[in-house]
Amino acid sequence: MLLVTTPAFPGTNAGFTASVEGPAQITNPQVGDEIGIGIRVAGTVEVRQVRVLCRYQTEFFEFVGAFAGDHPAGMLFFAESPVDDGGGFAIAGGGGAVLQGASETSGAGVVTTVTFRVLQEVGEEEERFLSIVSVLVATSSDDVDELTFADGVMGVRLVRRFVNRIFNVDVKRRHDGVTLTWQSRFAGIDDTLRYRISGASEWQTAVSPLAQSAAAEVRLGALLLLDAGIDAAEGETAAFTAALVDGGLGPPYSAGFVDSVTALGRDLRTRRHLVAAEGLAPDTRYEFEIRSVTLQGEPSGLQSGTFRTRAAPDLRPAMGSDFDAQTTATSVTSNWFTNRPADTSFRVSFQGVELGEVSLNEGGSLFHLAALAGLEPGTAYDFIATSRLVGIDDLIAQGLMTEEEATASDTGIFRTRLQRQPLRLLGPPAVVVSVESAVVNFRLNQIAEARIDYGVVPVGDVGEEALYLFAETSRGILNAHSITLSDLEPSTRYRYRITLATPDGDVLTTDFRQNEQWSRDHMLTTSAAADTLPPLIIVGPAVDTRDILAVVRFVTDVDTRATVFFGTLNGTYGTADEFEVPDQTRDGNLRLAQEHNITIGGLQRATPYEFGIVATATNGRTASFERNVAAGKPTLVLQPRGGAGSFTTSNVPDTQFPVILTGPTVSSKTHDTAIVEWTTDEPANSEVRFGLDTVDDDFASAGEKRTAHKLMLANLDHGMTYSYLVASTDAVGNGATESGTAVFTTDPEIDLTAPVFTSAPEV
Repeated sequence: MLLVTTPAFPGTNAGFTASVEGPAQITNPQVGDEIGIGIRVAGTVEVRQVRVLCRYQTEFFEFVGAFAGDHPAGMLFFAESPVDDGGGFAIAGGGGAVLQGASETSGAGVVTTVTFRVLQEVGEEEERFLSIVSVLVATSSDDVDELTFADGVMGVRLVRRFVNRIFNVDVKRRHDGVTLTWQSRFAGIDDTLRYRISGASEWQTAVSPLAQSAAAEVRLGALLLLDAGIDAAEGETAAFTAALVDGGLGPPYSAGFVDSVTALGRDLRTRRHLVAAEGLAPDTRYEFEIRSVTLQGEPSGLQSGTFRTRAAPDLRPAMGSDFDAQTTATSVTSNWFTNRPADTSFRVSFQGVELGEVSLNEGGSLFHLAALAGLEPGTAYDFIATSRLVGIDDLIAQGLMTEEEATASDTGIFRTRLQRQPLRLLGPPAVVVSVESAVVNFRLNQIAEARIDYGVVPVGDVGEEALYLFAETSRGILNAHSITLSDLEPSTRYRYRITLATPDGDVLTTDFRQNEQWSRDHMLTTSAAADTLPPLIIVGPAVDTRDILAVVRFVTDVDTRATVFFGTLNGTYGTADEFEVPDQTRDGNLRLAQEHNITIGGLQRATPYEFGIVATATNGRTASFERNVAAGKPTLVLQPRGGAGSFTTSNVPDTQFPVILTGPTVSSKTHDTAIVEWTTDEPANSEVRFGLDTVDDDFASAGEKRTAHKLMLANLDHGMTYSYLVASTDAVGNGATESGTAVFTTDPEIDLTAPVFTSAPEV
């Protein structure tokens, strides 16, 4: 052991620093693995002696040894045997000295590498830490400088990570039950929910209804199609049959087999999971754990949390909002939201003859997405979109609700495009990164499925097959996508490409080896360490109220996932009977954005309400913007005023169309695009109709309710004059308010001039 003492005054090397050389975290270590921790010092003046000590749990690690580094050179080094530190911990390390001769000892370098052997696997939801607790450098026995560290501050963290990651967990509470939904990285239907009253010893278990209802051959069929990359929704095609035959499932198939495989395949592609628990006690706090297992048998990690059941039944009537229908020449994708979990039905007819119906979400959902193909180009079709609340049959039987109150529907007309259009992105992808994930957002000029292939940027030359080792797919056929890449490594650079395919067969890729729009080497880098600050509301909140709904609008200083909690003033707000509405994307993900517009439906007329906002940033910090902590959600850090308030609904039914306050104007244009903007006096949807001969030649639309509207028109002809008008319908369905017809002319040639800064950036 090195015979040095730590003096009371700084020595020659005062101010030196120490850090770990190599990874600070090791994922999924195996029993028998040896882990070396290199200790690097910097800012030294003269080093003749060193000593490093590490604290570790003897049950999980075995000390192997400590070995000299390159700083200082020529050092004679010895390992120090472990010393019991109590509580199952020991301290071990090593030290050395330059005994004679001159050597260059100033500057920086690795003083030692301390090595341990793994004795046990890291358990689920556990982590282990090899802690460097002391780094000492000295010029002599009485000229010593030492850095000391608490456990877990400096060293190497060992964690167990499950490849099948769970994310976007959502809890929907009732007075006598709960429904949990979530997404996972890989497809599967074997989902489990364990729950118990907080503090109780016995767990109860609920499983996915899909796992209970799917027969073994249907499971196998869906898995074979998924592995082959075949969309089951296309029906019994030649590729469908070939994939099943190759897997040992040949025709003839039993009655209903193809329909069952198609339905299960559709659910698997979304990687969305739903499990419900019934018979719970009202106004009671519960603990829960959820887990998913892939079709290949790979489990996810446990995700845990708490919730409080409602004290009284939820009697709000069903209400739909933000309905949107996007079409190609031969297909339509419709989506909408409901204020409570409900099923999905979308029917399409032509001249009174029903052409098809899509029925989904028997277990209930707040977002609804349905697609139909096989339509005729340039044709107007009638539709009926219907959602019926789930879990309310007992309330209807007791006379607490009516069937009319349990059902929300919307009817109207959509028109398929006259001809196929080239598929294109409406701008470059926008990426939001965190320590272990990234969200890639992009918009298209028409609906399409999307896939993102990605992989770590390698060091040195590699083959093409090593560029993109992983993939994530979209949850639906949409014109706006928000795709989460999960299970990433911190502080790591990734390369990614987007591949798109429309129902009409058009394909587009951003692969940098191609020569298409936005074909470039797209990269992203995950965060090295998360920002420690909670999010803040910097604009708003502002509330647009009507008789039975309100739209809450606000902006946060960083990208956040946000939820509005609300209830009656001096009544249900802040109790187990308050309500919550998350901000969701068109495919049901939690929206990650700075700007939020959240519609609250099913309100009572002439009633005062209070609301609060909960926003979670990518660093995991969650702030609750309200003056009190509600019983229905987890306890959160209280923040200054800025996100809580009140509003009163109108006592007069809303029959007023939205008013176009400014515009429409073409704010920007190129040889083949134009951006049209306008504003309305209340949140409303957006639609532009345009054409060379008539405004009914083509259209662009968005279902989100906004007061500031912006749509990009794409695939225009250069040097041509177009007529256009805009239209908006409010959240209640009043409208559409149409503008007058205006014109614009696209640029005659491609703009190859780079933009120029006209003012300095401001921070």
